[in-house]
This record gives sequence, structure tokens and C-alpha cells, in this order.
Amino acid sequence: MLEIFAVSSELLAWLGFGATLVFGFLSIYLFLKSRRYKQLICTYSRTTLQTKAHPEVEILFRGEPVANLTKLLALIWNGGTEEIRTSDLGSLPQILLPPHSRVLSVATLESATSHTRFEAEKASDTSVRASFAYLNPDEGGLVEVLFEAPAAVPEPAFDAPVIGGRSPFIQRYVKKQSRVGLALKLGMLLMILAFSVYVGGDALHFHGRLVILALIGPSLMFIGASILAFGMLDGNYREWIVRRVPEFAKTYFEKAAS
Repeated sequence: MLEIFAVSSELLAWLGFGATLVFGFLSIYLFLKSRRYKQLICTYSRTTLQTKAHPEVEILFRGEPVANLTKLLALIWNGGTEEIRTSDLGSLPQILLPPHSRVLSVATLESATSHTRFEAEKASDTSVRASFAYLNPDEGGLVEVLFEAPAAVPEPAFDAPVIGGRSPFIQRYVKKQSRVGLALKLGMLLMILAFSVYVGGDALHFHGRLVILALIGPSLMFIGASILAFGMLDGNYREWIVRRVPEFAKTYFEKAAS
């Protein structure tokens, strides 16, 4: 009976090792495939500067009365892995503000490099248009938009179609976002160690030759399955999990969030 159990355990161990190889090859294939894409991302933060809370209080912007003055800090950048040229765009990128808004001023605060010739301008009362010659991965431009907003301000939208690329993605800046990635890595490491100790300790009582496979096999299979699942996610969900921001714009967002 013990010999039958040992043979069965060894067979399961080899099957697990085979499954590990399959998951490994699939995860590498999907990872490499997911690494070649073009996508424009808009990362933003919004701050209400002044609110007309009393009928006798008047708010002026350059001598013009406004109801609620709001500042939008928006970073339009290449979140993909390949360069994006003007010829790759179906239309110029636009930040779409809520209805009944009114754009008061648009200013380009900074760009990753002057060679991209990044510029932003008012397109209408409710939209801001950006243009550039090209953007390499993690390059873009930071735009400050002052606008008059209704009392309840919905989230802005982002329209930036890239021919043959992924759909545009808009995300709100979250302070101390790097802790999300750190927590995910730590949680995965703890689960791998716990799973390995559990399976390895159980196998140690029955068959010494299975200890190495029992310790390494499940860990590799778990890692492969995790990478595979992450690779199969839509790019927007992966971007939401990672929540990264190019280095040249971090200072502006951190200051706005403080």
C-alpha cells in the first residue's frame, strides 16, 4: 500500500513539474506578446481652488467672474513599449471635461524632452487638445488646466485613438502608489513559501526523493500561473495595478497631493 502511494505521489510530482513547464512557456509567450504595444495614458489630479459659497462673494479670474475655479493637472504620456508618432494617431489626443464646464486657461508645465515638441491648447469650452511630433515610452507632457466647473464635478475623460494600438486609458493619481506593487510582491512571496513548506513537509514523511520536486515544483507552478494570469489581463487593468508615473512628472503630482 505504501509503495502504491509512493508511486502515485511520484507520478503527481512529475505531472506537476510538466504543468510547470507548460505554464512557464505560456507565461513567457504572453509576457513577450504583451510587451509590444502602443497606448496613450492620461494621469491626472484635480483640485478645487475657489468655490462660490455665498451670493455676495465674487470670484474673478483675469477680471472675469467665475462660479467654481478648479485646477486639473494632467499628464499625457506614452504608457506602451513602442514609440508613438503623429502619423499613428487617428486624431489628436483630447482631455474632455464635464458638460457645462468652461476652460479658462491651458499651460504646458513640462515635457520629458523638448524634441517631442509637446504642446497643449484649448479646443473648446469643455476640451483641451494636445499635439506632439513623437513620444518614446514613458515620455509625455504635463498640462495645467484652469476651468470653471459645475458644483458636482464628474471625472474627466480622455480620447486618444492610436492606430493599431490599445484603447486610451485615464487614471487618477494616487499618492504613495509604489506601496501597491510592494504589497503584491510580498503577498506573492509569502504564499509561495507557505505553499512550498506545506507540500514539501507533507511529502517528506513518505518519500525522500520527492522532497526537491515537492518544494520546487509547486512554487514554480504557482509563479508560472501567477505570471500567466497577470499576462492575460487587459493592459488597462495591469496599468491600474501598477499605477506608475514617469519620473519627470512625479514632483508635480506629489506636490499637488500634499
